[in-house]
Amino acid sequence: MKKIVIISLFLVCISCTPNITEIVKQDCPVCPDCSENKYIYALSSIVDGDSFIMTDGRAQFPVRIAGIDAPEYNQAFGNEAKSKLIKLLKGKKLTFEPVGSGMDFYKRALGHIYANGEDVGLALIKEGLAYYYRPTCKDYPIDKDKYNYDPALYIDAEMIAQKNKRNVWRETNALKPCAFRRKK
Repeated sequence: MKKIVIISLFLVCISCTPNITEIVKQDCPVCPDCSENKYIYALSSIVDGDSFIMTDGRAQFPVRIAGIDAPEYNQAFGNEAKSKLIKLLKGKKLTFEPVGSGMDFYKRALGHIYANGEDVGLALIKEGLAYYYRPTCKDYPIDKDKYNYDPALYIDAEMIAQKNKRNVWRETNALKPCAFRRKK
């Protein structure tokens, strides 16, 4: 009887695991992560310094890390950002916490990512391998209404990385990724 109950609970938990089209709030009485609007995944592959592919074991889907903007692959420090993201994610349990609608303009899952509990976006900013995300490439609080999370922690981390001249901040003429994309 115990085996049947455990198997039933396991199957109910599996049914709570969303795929890319189901990233919405759920109220699952069995899975605490579901009711908190957080989902557990694993790394499949890295795209660049702020995007990757994750899997729930059944499906793979693209993810954009919310709150950060890493250098582009063909920009200074783009490869370093990608390498650091690999180190932060590889072999770790990834928690996905959707931000806003949970999707970005390119139909990628959009959310904060935690690797074994560590905020991955914040770690990249502290290393000077990402900037805090600026919706229209303007510094906060301009466009304050376009943020669907509080960027204060990320802004503070960026200021410290800049003060300590970490990676991108060693460059005197470094372009933020948003400005680099517009220049192309």
